[in-house]
Amino acid sequence: MISYGWQYSGGPIGKGITTQEGMEQPLWVWTPGIAPSGFMIYTGTKFPQWRGSFFIGAMSGHHLNRLVVQDGRVVVEERLMNRQVGRVRLVAQSPDGFIYIGTDDGQLLRLRPAD
Repeated sequence: MISYGWQYSGGPIGKGITTQEGMEQPLWVWTPGIAPSGFMIYTGTKFPQWRGSFFIGAMSGHHLNRLVVQDGRVVVEERLMNRQVGRVRLVAQSPDGFIYIGTDDGQLLRLRPAD
C-alpha cells in the first residue's frame, strides 16, 4: 500500500506514496536502497554482542547489513564485508550459532568470531 521503494526502471513501486492513514512507517529506510534480500534476527551464542541484531543481505549494497533495534527504533547500522563479497542473496544462522551468507556468484561464507 505504501512504499519508499523504486523499480529498477526508475519509477516508484506501487502508487509511489509513503504515508497513508492506518499504515505504520517502517523502522528503517535505506536511501539509496540496498536491494535487501535474506533476513534474520540473531539468537546464537557464537557472537554474543550481536544477540538480537537484525541481519539483512544487501544485493546492490554488496554487504551484510546489521541493525540494532531498541524501543522500536534503529539505534545502530553496521555494514559488514562492505564491497568485499558481491551481492548478498541469503543470510542464515546455523543451529550451532554461526552466520552464513550466500552470494549471487555461488559463494557460501561462514562468519567466524574474531580471535
